[in-house]
Amino acid sequence: MIKVRYKNVLQDQVGPAGYPLAQIEQAAAQAEHAVKTIKAEQSKRLYRRLPFNEQAIQQVLGVRNRLAPGCANLVVLGIGGSALGNIALQRALRPPFHNLMPADKRGGPRLFVMDNIDPATLSNLLDLIGGELDRTIFNVISKSGETAETASQFLIIRSILKRRYGGNFSDRVVAITDSKSGTMRTIADDEGYVTLPVPDGVGGRF
Repeated sequence: MIKVRYKNVLQDQVGPAGYPLAQIEQAAAQAEHAVKTIKAEQSKRLYRRLPFNEQAIQQVLGVRNRLAPGCANLVVLGIGGSALGNIALQRALRPPFHNLMPADKRGGPRLFVMDNIDPATLSNLLDLIGGELDRTIFNVISKSGETAETASQFLIIRSILKRRYGGNFSDRVVAITDSKSGTMRTIADDEGYVTLPVPDGVGGRF
């Protein structure tokens, strides 16, 4: 639960520049109405209920528990909604220089979100993690598998992994995609990737 502490904006704390308590209390009624409106909208939009989907949470934790022991780097291949959430959570929940901290202080893998198809950026990342490729998981996120930017990155990574690991390369890939159909679903099923589903009714941007 998020708690907002507003004591230090009140007039009795900071003087005339602060807010009178009566104004805060008046705004509370408006905030309560806004919360009720949001909750009513949640029933219409599946993606807003996803954080409370226990089955989905357990699926994610299952994959995490399976792969975490050998994972020093997690590389996300995705753009738009497939990247922004990862970046926001990393910045909100981790120290600003998480990736530069020693492994025993991080409490998890380094996270790299490749939301840009700039070849210099991808090349530099591959140079950086090249010596730890066997301790790197690539998480490709695409509901359809046909997002051009993500597909181009994925084809490069897939080629590198195939050259390095041969038939065992699929152990280094986790695909988040449509649960039933689409290009990425077909590839993931054919090549044996660990997968997590984008729930039905949730658009790719979410």
